[in-house]
Amino acid sequence: MPADDDIAQYLNEHFTTISDLHSRLEGAISESEEKLRSLQASVRLSQLLCSKIQKAERINVIHPETVKNGIQELNLSLKELEELEHKRTALLDETKKLHKEYAPVQSISSKLTESINEMSSSHIYIQTILTIEKWKDATVRALKEAEKQRDSSSIEAPAIETALDNLKRLADAQRNIEDCRTPHIKRTLKGYVDILSNQLTNALILRFNADLDDLQWSSNSPGAGSTESQFNRFRYHFSLLLSLQKTIEGLEKKERGRLPSLWPMELLLKPLVTRFKYHFMGDKTTNRMDKPEWYFSHVLQLVSSHSDFLIMKVQPILDKNAMSYYDAKEEFIKGLVRVINTKLRHDIPQRLLSNPSVFYHTINEAIQFEKTLQDIHEYPQHQPDLWSQNRSKSTASSSDLYDNITVLEVLTEDDRVFDAWIREEALYLRRQMNEEMKEEEMWKSRFSEGFSDIDHWSIPLVTDHLASLLATEYERMKMLHSISHRFTFWEKITENSHYAFKWSSSAGHSDEILKRYCMYVNSLRFICKMVREWGDDIPFLEIQLYRQQLTGPKNTTLLDVKGTVFDRTVIVFKEQMSEILSGLNSLTLRLFQDYTKDYFRKRVWTPSSVLVDGRSLTVSPYEISPELSEALHVVRGRLRLMERHLNESSFKKYCKSVAAAMGAYVLQQVITRYHFHVNSYHQFEFDVEAIVSLFSSYSPAPHVYFSEMMEVIGVLKKGGKECLQLKRCLENTKAEDWTEEAKAFQLKRLDRSTTEEILFTMIFS
Repeated sequence: MPADDDIAQYLNEHFTTISDLHSRLEGAISESEEKLRSLQASVRLSQLLCSKIQKAERINVIHPETVKNGIQELNLSLKELEELEHKRTALLDETKKLHKEYAPVQSISSKLTESINEMSSSHIYIQTILTIEKWKDATVRALKEAEKQRDSSSIEAPAIETALDNLKRLADAQRNIEDCRTPHIKRTLKGYVDILSNQLTNALILRFNADLDDLQWSSNSPGAGSTESQFNRFRYHFSLLLSLQKTIEGLEKKERGRLPSLWPMELLLKPLVTRFKYHFMGDKTTNRMDKPEWYFSHVLQLVSSHSDFLIMKVQPILDKNAMSYYDAKEEFIKGLVRVINTKLRHDIPQRLLSNPSVFYHTINEAIQFEKTLQDIHEYPQHQPDLWSQNRSKSTASSSDLYDNITVLEVLTEDDRVFDAWIREEALYLRRQMNEEMKEEEMWKSRFSEGFSDIDHWSIPLVTDHLASLLATEYERMKMLHSISHRFTFWEKITENSHYAFKWSSSAGHSDEILKRYCMYVNSLRFICKMVREWGDDIPFLEIQLYRQQLTGPKNTTLLDVKGTVFDRTVIVFKEQMSEILSGLNSLTLRLFQDYTKDYFRKRVWTPSSVLVDGRSLTVSPYEISPELSEALHVVRGRLRLMERHLNESSFKKYCKSVAAAMGAYVLQQVITRYHFHVNSYHQFEFDVEAIVSLFSSYSPAPHVYFSEMMEVIGVLKKGGKECLQLKRCLENTKAEDWTEEAKAFQLKRLDRSTTEEILFTMIFS
């Protein structure tokens, strides 16, 4: 038998023999199968004959002729059986011989099939290598030809396009053999694609940079004075760069904000970024730590001067290349913001944190820069999900890092920087308010005298400024990306706003001091109203939800929010309002007490009398007691002062508390000091009506504030008989039954003890 490596030669030399052997084998097998079928038929016939004989023996009826014929048929059958058995044995021997002869042929056939498959694979492999080499050579030739055409005035570059087409074929082949088990082809293709793409990229960059020079791209008026031919060359090479990037990286549309930067856009940015680094990240005098506005304004100037070119010239190229999901101006701004962030990441930890004033100045400039980009240049505020955890740099991909390009990310990605920022923010708020609350000018009304009728809140300039400061902090808070950062930021601001607007009481009770008290109360009420309205804004609802989730269930939504972020602020400010209004009430009551000392000093209540020419004359009981008149005049002046400077809501509350305090004071004096003569209550009733009339201009029912005094007068009006009945009722009624018994005497507000004291002070004549 020949060796394995000579199988093909062996087959060629013995093909006829093998073919004949194969034919004989097939014939023998067919003949053997036919003889086996015949043998099986003979056996069935013999079995049938034996069956007939046995049947005849059972019935003992055997015809001689039948027996003779049966014996003859049996002999023939036995003979045939012997012949068939002989033939069967011969066929079996021949079959074994044929199988033995055919086994080498079967082995040779299997090896032949394997060799053919290997030869086919080798052929495909060789063809693949040849095709790859063909495309590579074509790309190299095209690149060499393109080098010769570089100085051509023609807009199009056919050699570049040819090189790009062949490179696309190589790149497609590289992607298609990702699952191939031939690492050599993979390495070869990758090496060719990397080398040729670099060569083609460099060739296109040279042409593209030449186009930028022709268009005066780095000037303040890019494209001014350029010809249409120059613009066409720029468009052509821009499109080729996009095609090359699509070939190498793929630029399929993905989730917005997660797109890779475009190569031609990076080339547009490169000279501008180089200039920025030269002036603001080196040793030049323009790189001043205390002048962050210089580099922020420089970038804004670049955006402004290049906006028209980006919108009118670059964006149409992207749209034509089916890449309208890219915004040329936005990509341009991203690149400039990225270099600013690089500078801030270097300067803040190393230079700015040690200088709080410069650090905060830089923050203000950065925030103003961000707002200008968003408000004027429509640069979107790319924000990830507020509720997602912050990604660390180590786990973020390049596309993630490129996604959220804002200046504020530098201020929040480092906890040390973020803490320093909110600390400076809070200190600035307190410092500003402390300084302004000490200035007299800031306590003037925000409207001039002619417009005071429309100033329903009656707040001073300092309140307007505080509202403006809080609104500024609100806007800054909304610019933060993470809900946790927003929560921390606003908690610090809220805490300091409580202290920033806390005014210590001033010495003295002059009208100016009282006016300032009123303004302060108005301011607190105004701020409470303002923050209540803010509390329903979505950003603050999200903060409140986050606060609840810190200590409660995590699977809640905005519909489950209870209260607002400002609940504590409202409580603090309301406590301050109540404290100040209580103080104003005490001052007014003290004023009333000081001017009514003589009025309440009398021990016996009689109609008022005065001396005229040495004679005592009784004054009409329908005139105010002289001792009370001046007190009412002074209190009326105080009420008018409060009315002018307190807002309506606070003034009503003040009036109610002052009236209640005065009523309680008069009632106390009547109980403890006066003795009334029966039927001599008229003067006292008239004086009380005069006190009540002080508040008639401010309340539709001022008697409500003096309801107890009105009932006291009602008791005084009663005659001696009625007073005795009332005394007996008091003596015979239990304390718990007094409320019901008192109704019979029209007493609803006076309690039992007060009624007893009033009766005991009366003198019956």
